[in-house]
Amino acid sequence: MTTKRMARLAVAVACMMAVGACTVVNTAAIRPGQGPLITTGDINRPYQSLGLVQATRKGVLLFGFIDVVGTDLQYGFDQVLTPLVRQMGGDAAINVRFHQTQYLPITKVFFAFPFFFLPLPTQVTFTAEVVRFTDGGAAWAPGPPPAHPPSVQ
Repeated sequence: MTTKRMARLAVAVACMMAVGACTVVNTAAIRPGQGPLITTGDINRPYQSLGLVQATRKGVLLFGFIDVVGTDLQYGFDQVLTPLVRQMGGDAAINVRFHQTQYLPITKVFFAFPFFFLPLPTQVTFTAEVVRFTDGGAAWAPGPPPAHPPSVQ
C-alpha cells in the first residue's frame, strides 16, 4: 500500500469513528395543564394508586429516518401514555420510565442510502404508576395551599 492510500484510509477511519461517536438525544414536551401530570419521580401530594401501566408501540423507520407508526417519545407521551392514564381515571403518571430504540446517525445514513430497502425496527415502551389525587386538586397544580397561612402582626 502506498503512503497516500494509507493516509486516505486513516482519514476515512477517523471520520467514521467521529461520526460513530455521536450521541442521540430525543426530547418530549409535556405541556402543564393540558393533560395528566407526568413525572419521572414521586410527588408530595396525597394520592391513591390506581395501578401500574406498561405500553409498547412498535414500528419501523423507512430509509433510516421516516417513522411510519410513531414510535418517538412525543407521540408516545401524547398518544400512548396519556390516554391510558385517562382511561384508568387517573390524575397523574408518576415514576415514569421509558425506553426508545436508538440508532447512531451513521446507522441511519447506512439505512438511508446503501440499505434503503431494509426498514429499521423501532419501538418505544413506557412504564408508570397511575394515581388519583385525594386532595381534590387539579392534576397540574403544585399542591394545595397551606392550611393555616402565617399571620403577620
